[in-house]
Amino acid sequence: EQGAVRLISANAGAGSGQTIALGLEFRMKPGWKVYWRSPGDAGFPPEISWIGSTNFAGATMSWPAPTRFSVLGLETLGYKEAVVFPIRAEVFERGKTVDLAARVRFLTCDDICVPYETILTLSLPAGRDLNTPESGTIAAWQARVPTGATLPDPSAPLAIERVELA
Repeated sequence: EQGAVRLISANAGAGSGQTIALGLEFRMKPGWKVYWRSPGDAGFPPEISWIGSTNFAGATMSWPAPTRFSVLGLETLGYKEAVVFPIRAEVFERGKTVDLAARVRFLTCDDICVPYETILTLSLPAGRDLNTPESGTIAAWQARVPTGATLPDPSAPLAIERVELA
């Protein structure tokens, strides 16, 4: 009722590479949101279990830069309207069919929060790398993922720049 979630692929087939570009896409109704990998004071991020997938060695999900929300005095980080979490999946055997089964657990919130668990499937037949319409969508969201160059240096000393008395 609060939106939709689906598993998408940048390619129509398994291709000849060791990795496949996927995405976990959320489209939420107005006001609803899902959470970032570190959600803040409340919520929990989407979690994926790939049990039941075949010709699948593992996956790494990336996290586009989130938006900060204040809800009932709680500070949270997440996404409204839409988000695609880019996923880099590795296969055992190149060029062979890949069948994905993703058990996704997530929380979507507005004035209330609703937990969900769903199973998403996607079959990529053996064959050439042929881009899908979703390839551009996955690439656009991948471009929003912070890289080491854009993150602060964790070893840099902290400094107080200004203090204000209330």
